[in-house]
Parts: sequence; C-alpha cells; structure tokens
Amino acid sequence: MKNEWAEEIGTFLKQISWRLWLLAGLAFLVYSPAIRGGFIWDDDAYVTSNMALRSLRGLWEIWFHPQQLVQYYPMTFTSLWINYHLGGLDPLGYHVVNVLLHALNSLFVWRLLERLKVPGAWFACLLFLLHPVNVESVAWITERKNVLSGFFYLSAFLSYLRFKEEKTGLGHWYFISLVLFLGAILSKTVTGTFPAAVLLVLWWKEARFPWKDLARLVPFFALTAVLGAITMAFESGHITSIATNEWGFTLADRFLIAGRALWFYLGKLLWPHPSTLMFIYPRWTIDPLALWQWFFPLSFAFLLALSWIFRSRWGRGLFTGLALFFVTLFPALGFRDFFPMRFSFVADHFQYLATIGPIACAVATAQTALGKHPQARKVLGIVLLLILGAFSWKQCGIYRNLETLWRDTLSKNPGAWMAHNNLGVELLQAQKLEEATKHFKEGIRLKPDFADPYNNLGGLLAAQGQPKEAISFYEKAILFQPNDASFKVNYGLTLSELGRVDEAILSYLKAIKINPSNVDAHFNLGNAFLKKGELEKSARWYRETIALDPGYIEAYVNLGLVLSKLDRADETLALYTKALELDPNHAMAHNNLANLLGSKGRLAEAEHHYQEAIRIDPNFILFRNNFASFLSNQGRIDEAIEIDNEILRRDPKNPKAQQDLRRLAFGFMSEKSRPKK
Repeated sequence: MKNEWAEEIGTFLKQISWRLWLLAGLAFLVYSPAIRGGFIWDDDAYVTSNMALRSLRGLWEIWFHPQQLVQYYPMTFTSLWINYHLGGLDPLGYHVVNVLLHALNSLFVWRLLERLKVPGAWFACLLFLLHPVNVESVAWITERKNVLSGFFYLSAFLSYLRFKEEKTGLGHWYFISLVLFLGAILSKTVTGTFPAAVLLVLWWKEARFPWKDLARLVPFFALTAVLGAITMAFESGHITSIATNEWGFTLADRFLIAGRALWFYLGKLLWPHPSTLMFIYPRWTIDPLALWQWFFPLSFAFLLALSWIFRSRWGRGLFTGLALFFVTLFPALGFRDFFPMRFSFVADHFQYLATIGPIACAVATAQTALGKHPQARKVLGIVLLLILGAFSWKQCGIYRNLETLWRDTLSKNPGAWMAHNNLGVELLQAQKLEEATKHFKEGIRLKPDFADPYNNLGGLLAAQGQPKEAISFYEKAILFQPNDASFKVNYGLTLSELGRVDEAILSYLKAIKINPSNVDAHFNLGNAFLKKGELEKSARWYRETIALDPGYIEAYVNLGLVLSKLDRADETLALYTKALELDPNHAMAHNNLANLLGSKGRLAEAEHHYQEAIRIDPNFILFRNNFASFLSNQGRIDEAIEIDNEILRRDPKNPKAQQDLRRLAFGFMSEKSRPKK
C-alpha cells in the first residue's frame, strides 16, 4: 500500500510541477500590487486586533472558545495564527499565503476538470487564476477563509472522484475526502454545498441519479447542518446587535434578490472591467410589485429549465454548469439573512468557487466551436488571458490601503454610506479633520439611522475639546445601535471628562453587560474609580483588564499607580517591570518606576529610568519636573536648576518649575549669606 501511494504521489508531482510553478509565477506577477498592500477592512477583527492570534492559549480559544471571534472558522484562524507567529503583523506574509493558495486552487481546478474530461481544462484553470472577480478573495487578507476553504473543497472533490475510481467499499480516499471537506467547512461554511455539487457532477457523468452516493454523502450533509447552524447563530448575533429592520424581507423579496444576484454574477464574469468592479456595490431597491424585477428570477429559472428539457440534444453539461453555479452561490443569494445585506446584496468574493461552473461551460463550448481552428483558438485565448491579467493587476491596486479602497468605492458608488463613514475614520486618523467631518455628515445624510458616523463625530468633537457637543452625537449613536459596547465606552469617557463620573461608570457597566470581553470598558472603569478615590475597586477592574488582555500595558501602569497609593511597593515594582517587558519604550512606566525606586533608595536605577522617560517623550514636562525634584532631593542643585530652566524654555509659564527655581535660588542665597564659623 505504501509503495502504491508513493508511486501515485510521485506521478502526480511530476505532472503538476511545471504547471504549479507557472501558475504561482503568474499569480505573483498579477497580484504584485496587492502583495505590497496593507491591512484593510475587517482585517482588524481577523488579524491586527485579534488577540487569539497572539498565544498558544489563543489557539485553544480559536477551536474551543470562539465567542470572542467574529465567526467559528477555526481552520482559517489557525492559518492566520501560524502567519502571525511566523511574521507578526507584517501584511506581506498574509498576502503571500493568499496568493499561493489561489495558485493551488487554480491547479486543482485544472486537475478536477481534466479528471472529469472537460474540454479546455488547462485554459479554464488559467481563466480562474486571472479572472478579476477573484481579486477580492485573494487581495483581501480577511478572505483567507475563501481561498483556504477553496483549497480544501477542491482537494476533497478530487479525493471523492478518486474514491469513485476505486469501485470498492468505503476505502481510504472516501475518508480522506470527508476529512478534507471538514477542513473546508471549518474554514468557511458556505462550502457546505459540496455534497450537493458532488451529486450534480456524478449525475452528469453517470447519466443517472447516484443514489448510492446520496447515502455515502449523508455524513457530509450532517457536518454541513451542524456547522451551518453555528455560523447562522454567529450571523444572527451580528444582525440582532443592530436595531434595524433592514433584514425584514418577504419570501417574494428574497426571490427577487436571488434572481437579480445570479444575473449580476454572470454579468461580472462576462465583463469584469475594473471600472465596473466595486468593493461595495449599490444596494438594489426591491419591490415585488415592480413586474420588471421578476424578469431576473424567472429568466434564470427558464434558462435552467430549457437546459434540462434539451439535455439530450445539448448534452447535460450546460444544465450541470448552471445548476452548480446556483447551488454554490445559494448561501449568498439572500434566502437567509447575512450581515453584508445591510449595505449590498452582492460582493465579488461571494462567487469565488461558483465561477468554476460557468467558466468550465464557456471554455468547453468555445473549445468545441473552435475545434477546427486551433490557431485562432490559441490567439484568442492568449489575448483573453492578457486582458484579464491586466484587469486583475489594475484591480489589485485598490487594495493598497484603506483610504485608497474607500476612495475607489466612492468614485464608483457615491451613495455607499458605509464607505463615507469608513473613509472618514481614515481621514480622522490622518488628522484631516475637515474632510473627515464632511464624510461623516454625508454618511448620516445618506442613512440617518446609521450609528457609526454619529459615534465618530462624537469622538472628533471630544478630541477637539468639545465634550458637551460630543455627548449628543454619542447619544444618537446609542439610540440607533443600543447593543454596541464600544459606543457606551466612548460615551462614558466623555461623561467622565465632564465630571459626570457616576454616569460614566454606569455606561461602562452597560458595555460590559453587552460584551463581557470588552477590555476598554474594564480599563476605564478602573480609571473612573481611581478618579473617585475608590482604590480597591479601581484595582479590581485593572486586574480584570489584565486577565482579559495580558498585553494591555496601560492597565499594568495604572494598577501600579493604585497599588503605590495603597503602599504595596513590591507588587507595584513587579507591575512596572512587567509593563516595561511588554514595551521598553513606555515613558510613563519608566517615570513611575523611577519614582518608586527613588523612594526605596535605589537612586542610580531611579535616575536611569527618569532619563529614559525624558528620552522617549522629551516634550512631556511632568517627567522633567519629577527628575528636577529628584535631583534637588539629592542635593544636586545645579543639575536641578538646569532641568528647571530647560522646562521654562519649553513651557515659560510652568508653575512647578517656577516654584522650584524660586525655592532653589532662595536656599542657595541663604547658604551663601550664612556666617562662617
């Protein structure tokens, strides 16, 4: 058995080696603009802010405690976990893996179509590799779930066909296929359409319904049902967290959405010019009373029926290709609610695997039609691949960074209220406040019940020193989205700034009730109780913050401050030391540790940490004030005066430096006038 396996694997590797190198080379060439790009939308939830990627404990949580994650896709998050531990938060490694997976998937498309004896299998694989509608799935790091699930899905399909060739009982290839399918749905559950796709393909090849395979595929359907229910529960949680009726569709609405989506995706396959491809497409207005909208579902149903009726004349391939397209897209057609339906009914990445059926049909038809003209077929094929490759290369450019992505979206879809808000966030971070405000207000104008821009405008006003004005925006955000914990945290911060500390505490507690894992709510509760002078309560919330996020440095620093007030010096020293282990350039930790060491008589160490604090943040006057006081207490008057003079050069009205200089000067003169004995 081992020799047979080794021989089979060796033969397979010889067959694919040059093809894989070619596909990988083409993929890296075409996707080079995206490979140089950074993280974009949702990449924070999946990668940059995903604490589960940081530790071995996080890997356990990915598989067995996924409540803190956006979805239960443990294979996807495990691959991202590996990426993180190999290259940290450098986006290059994540992009490279996505591109390699896409190249492998393209190879599997060739192998699958070749095994099914579909004409033009190699050309179909190249079309799949280079087609612009697949750019979103490859260039967007979050869509690792698409390319990884595709890898498992296609390899499971190949394994099942290999099992069928053995014509024996449930041999090893059957169980390999089952395990690979499990990998697919643990990467993204939309691949649960796999067993239905297998039945369609076997019906096509065997010219009869494969009843035996229906029984064999029962475990596949069972896995789909279980993991699909988990995904739907997560999706329902996202939807119910937003107070809106945007998912209140009737059955008629859903048929209209599905029919239009099917033709939309076929249209993008036929004409994928970058000017027509968008990250967020306009959301259609659905009206069952508008008779023209029924054209979409009825015409697709008619085409499917026609291909069935004439299958004996046209062959079963057309019906199979269309049916595969429909079945693979089914989870994204709107028959069940999913979060993106809030702003669009379609997205390019939804049809990643679904493209294979139409591409195979189109290529097989062209191969047959041009069978007597091989030269023309070759020339047309090369031209088509060059065009698609150029389109994909250009489309990759919009994934350079978030600002580029949102500006491109708005240039094509000015009514994308989500994009206005998200571009506003990027502009706010770049300190382009006037332009950010404009986009936040445009988002509100387009969708008055959209909570995010109210929250962001509140944050902008609070940062500009206008907390009273910010409050009203936070209240509107909470009104429209009462189950968002982050809004309540922001609201609490502003209330605290206005001196309404008890109200702030109530807001933080509500945030924790909504999301018990919200570390910012815990941390700010610690700050609020510290502000009230309730030190034990403050310490409790800082400790809970650290328990939730062991890397939350500010919690260590603030807890150290509280414990120092409680005269628990040894614990305080350990906390500041831990903070500096996590971030050696944390200026406040150096300053506070210096204060503590000075009080314990460890003067040389204290001086070192004061100097480090000033080096790291030379413009923060407090550090120089503390260092001047430290030097003065050691009798190093000239050095203390020099530090105070430097403070006054930076801040001429600094009261502490002025007071110290007066005190030091008076002490110096008194000593000079004292009579000698």
